Amino acid sequence: MISIIMPVYNAEKYVEETIKSILNQTFRDFELIMIDDGSKDSSRTIIDKYLQIDSRTKGIFFEKNRGVSCAREAGFKAAAGEYISFMDADDIIHPRMYEVLYESLLNNSADISVCDFCEFNNELKWGDISHRILTIDEYNGIDVSERMILGKEIGSAGLWGKIYSKNLFNAVDYEVYKRSIPICFFEDGFILPSIYANANKVVHVKETLYGYRIFMQSLSHGLTNGYYFMNQAKAGIENTIFIEKFSDKSTYEHILKRQIESSMLCVMKGFYSYSRYKKDRKKRDDARSYFLYVYRKYQRECLVHSKTNDIQFKMFYFSPFLWTYLVAIPYFEFIRRLG
Repeated sequence: MISIIMPVYNAEKYVEETIKSILNQTFRDFELIMIDDGSKDSSRTIIDKYLQIDSRTKGIFFEKNRGVSCAREAGFKAAAGEYISFMDADDIIHPRMYEVLYESLLNNSADISVCDFCEFNNELKWGDISHRILTIDEYNGIDVSERMILGKEIGSAGLWGKIYSKNLFNAVDYEVYKRSIPICFFEDGFILPSIYANANKVVHVKETLYGYRIFMQSLSHGLTNGYYFMNQAKAGIENTIFIEKFSDKSTYEHILKRQIESSMLCVMKGFYSYSRYKKDRKKRDDARSYFLYVYRKYQRECLVHSKTNDIQFKMFYFSPFLWTYLVAIPYFEFIRRLG
């Protein structure tokens, strides 16, 4: 059985369509675990409706919003299936997605099966342009983990659109992650490299079976989300430390250089985001402190990249406010206008 874990938060506009796309699967041996994360709209009512209609559904309800990571963790603890899958509450899946992924997993003796996806805004057409999750048919799990961290497998960075053997999650040391950011273990960027690294084989189905909904207003909003940027930065550092025990020296050094640069830039953007509001000054100062910690610890890696980023790092190190006025404000204003 596949346990499908779906956090729901204020998703009344789309969640019923998502639920229907799951319940209408040609593959029938699954349970759908819906976790209402303290929604303030009618999402809970919609979930309750389907709990009465279909015996394959389960509901978990939070009184207050705790975040997608906590919701996924609660769903995972309630999962009875041998296999795990994740859905976003506003996405849609092809009627044959789980049938195809499950057969591929078993036929190839794999631990993870993944499919391609397409993006849509309002209406989904399965013939739309697809995004390739992986570039070849089969991978060793370590290869996928390394390529994900290096950004070579862009489509593989989401938990959705995949089936996982449940034992892959049981093999991960949760406490390592929870010590870093207690609520973020089930965030995609944190957990996926570890899950991939524990897999003996990852198989890729070259079919577009997952519809990922995008929102036109999300670009400029996401680029000023300090919480998101700081999580991305810390996930990058933690995953780089994690991958060291699996990779050869040259590969690890390459990953470290790429990831340190990316994490430093995320911290700087987080600092700018928190600087915009007086209530976030402590978070702003925490971001500054984290930057100094990373910069000093990995100074050699921080100074070997592009001249542009090198100048930014040095400027932020000596005066984050100078960097804010000369770089961040013009940059984010440009992105805002594009959005």
